[in-house]
Amino acid sequence: MPTLRGKKDGPDADVRSIPSALARFKANPSGPDAREDIVVIARAVESITDASERTKAARLLAKEFATAIDEAGPAQKSEVVSTIGFGLDESPTMIRALRDETDIKTQQDAKPRRERVRERPRPVYDGDRVIIEIVGVDPFAGTGYADLLRRSGRGALSDSQRMITPDDPVVLRAVKEAVRKKGPLSIDQICDIFDYVVRKIEYLNTSHPTEPRLPAVTLEAGIGDCKCMSVALASMLEAIGAKTILVSAKNHSSDLGHEFIGVMISEEPNDYRRGMVKNAVRAAILSRYDVFIGLVYMKNTELQFVELEVRGKKQTYLLLEATTGPTTVPGKTGSFDEVGYHESRPGIVGMTPSV
Repeated sequence: MPTLRGKKDGPDADVRSIPSALARFKANPSGPDAREDIVVIARAVESITDASERTKAARLLAKEFATAIDEAGPAQKSEVVSTIGFGLDESPTMIRALRDETDIKTQQDAKPRRERVRERPRPVYDGDRVIIEIVGVDPFAGTGYADLLRRSGRGALSDSQRMITPDDPVVLRAVKEAVRKKGPLSIDQICDIFDYVVRKIEYLNTSHPTEPRLPAVTLEAGIGDCKCMSVALASMLEAIGAKTILVSAKNHSSDLGHEFIGVMISEEPNDYRRGMVKNAVRAAILSRYDVFIGLVYMKNTELQFVELEVRGKKQTYLLLEATTGPTTVPGKTGSFDEVGYHESRPGIVGMTPSV
């Protein structure tokens, strides 16, 4: 580690704490104290007053972290990535350096995106009722939106709701990069943003208890768990006028929960017209992606929609789960035993996209 000039705001912010913290982390990168060591390093880097020295230190440390990730065994890798990613929240300099370092490695080891295989979709029509096999419940079976919130526990998603920031400059810049065709809100723009999040953010599947991060942090870092990806996706969609919901899901066989989102595609009160909107969205997605993938993990064979009654209005949402890798498409979700729906930002009206 080079000699650096830094300000001393305490033991955590002293550059002299970096070597010992780094040594402890490298000795046990998935240990219980590893994240605290990363936090010490992050604070110390940000305490360096000279910008060039701060950048130099961040690059050197990023190489150390990238090596630790590469050397971690299959059982440890996700824990190591989680520890580093969430420990660096307080150091934008380190986040940028690690993103650049991992981008270099990714480009060197890049493999062509697997071609999608055409499969004939199997249409499912059930009158005017929405198909929601993923939840095993019918939102209109004697329960309203408020009842769903009470049953699923809205407080569990309050942190994610607070993190949704569509006006953030980083979010707006990402939207500008993602959306290919300007104009009124459309299903193509929604798909553009979905594809951008799938492509730009690496899903981190971790057993660590984590809190959602601001979308700007996730977009800059290029990595995040389901909550981080949901917050980033909801923020970008709401930045173009879409209305979103957060979806909390769980299987009885696991103690771990999951989170993804839905985007409103219709407020049409007429059942027949609402069904036509869903069919049009389904056709647009199948045409755009030229396939309907039946992944093993995703037990559902159809695009997933859900209809909720929000303040007296029936609203239809297309469910979006961006955590399943580059072969996923909007509307494909996992199979869950329990689910809860929550307005991402309660009271926000949102527009209806054109198809």
